[in-house]
Amino acid sequence: MDSEDKKLATEFGIENFDETVQMDLLGQYYEMLNLRLAMKFEDELSDAQMHEFEQIHDLGDDDLTENWLKTTVKQYDSIVDHETAAVKADLKTTIVALGLPAADAEEE
Repeated sequence: MDSEDKKLATEFGIENFDETVQMDLLGQYYEMLNLRLAMKFEDELSDAQMHEFEQIHDLGDDDLTENWLKTTVKQYDSIVDHETAAVKADLKTTIVALGLPAADAEEE
């Protein structure tokens, strides 16, 4: 588990759980975040931009894809910040609903 994952595990209040459980919950977080970001970015792109994005994404270079989005989507940072906060809140609610320890770490 890398340092970003450890930081997130602490934020979600699951740092003392078995690493397999932590990775499963973090996997859900990343999956939900990627899905929500994809939907938001799709709303921001024209058909031609979407086609260009798909071609860039298919190259498999995450840095290139991210840089393209940053330069093409005017509200990139705002969208990422908003969706990240929303997904974190959703996962914290899920953790509490599952009876896992309260994920009440302060918001950044």
